[in-house]
Amino acid sequence: MIHTLPLILLALLPASPAAAATAYDLIVSHKGASFFDGFTFAQGYDNTTNGDVVWANSSKVAYVDDQGKAILKVDNSTEVPYNEKRESVKLYSKNYYKPGTVWVFDATHVPVGCSVWPALFTQGTNWPEHGEIGIRIWFFTRSKVPSALVSEAHTIDLDALGTPSARYNAGQGGCDIEKFFGSQRLTLDITLCGDFAGSPTILQETCPALVTPQTCYTTYVLKPENYQDAWFGINYLNVYGTSGSIDSALSVNGGQGGISSSSSGSSSTSSTGSSSTSKSGSSTARATSTTTGNTGGNALPTSTTVSSASRASYWFGGAGWAVGLVVVVLWS
Repeated sequence: MIHTLPLILLALLPASPAAAATAYDLIVSHKGASFFDGFTFAQGYDNTTNGDVVWANSSKVAYVDDQGKAILKVDNSTEVPYNEKRESVKLYSKNYYKPGTVWVFDATHVPVGCSVWPALFTQGTNWPEHGEIGIRIWFFTRSKVPSALVSEAHTIDLDALGTPSARYNAGQGGCDIEKFFGSQRLTLDITLCGDFAGSPTILQETCPALVTPQTCYTTYVLKPENYQDAWFGINYLNVYGTSGSIDSALSVNGGQGGISSSSSGSSSTSSTGSSSTSKSGSSTARATSTTTGNTGGNALPTSTTVSSASRASYWFGGAGWAVGLVVVVLWS
């Protein structure tokens, strides 16, 4: 079943609410035929979560469709020989962003299926010392997405978004943001099985239980028909902040700015870059308050410790979701 879960907002804000700006200007927009220009592709095996994939940069797993949507997917057409891995995709934003940055991620589809482990998160240059982010979270059905959140919006005001569904406290005994976090880049990927999705106890929550000698790999990874719904469909990714939000010292070629108005295209845009050895971080945060409003069917537990790895699973795991927007806010 596909549930409508259009708006997810994630925010990491300073310990003092008064110190945080709430209005931000559009500084970068990724959409249409040039969507992939702002990213580098990981290469090689998934040695960060022990997933059964090899990262690829080809039109088989990354392209822009004839409607202008960026598609990231698991290879769903190849029979994989035993002991080999299935091709998938992992992207890193070329830009690193300083405090006071907002990302708006508009997707019409997210990956689902047994063994499928998609993730959207940010990470610093020296994981885990510089952190991994997903902190304040909002949920809205697409029909209730605020009018301010459209691809053409040149500003965003967080005060207009209402109360978040979950909040991970950075103050009052919470995480010291300035001490533990540095500039961040976006990471977007789809892996298979691995340390989380391949765990028999996790897998049997939504899929048939494995029976020895079956494994997640032998049951799912070898057959392409298991991955017909393992894909992201992305309308756009907008970045809001200030003229100084892009960390030019860390970003590829000094950073990329500008507002794109690309038309739709049908082929992938290659980007060169090295893979990263970053993986799900050990930092945790405590959900100190939850509210109603998580109407997409993905209620987070109240007052529970949530790791970065499990947060990715909460957002994209379990039943299928037709996702709308994700907003990520770096502290200011």
